[in-house]
Amino acid sequence: GTYHGRGRARRQLYLEEFVYRFNRRPMKTGIAARLLMACVQSPAHPYAT
Repeated sequence: GTYHGRGRARRQLYLEEFVYRFNRRPMKTGIAARLLMACVQSPAHPYAT
């Protein structure tokens, strides 16, 4: 299986990974596509002249 250790120190890491994966379920697009959309949709910040 995925999880081999059962130590108390690893338990929190396993829980955090599970929560991270569970929360990302609805995100169908990849991180590159989301980053591109965020860049395109954000307002421009021109340099001061």
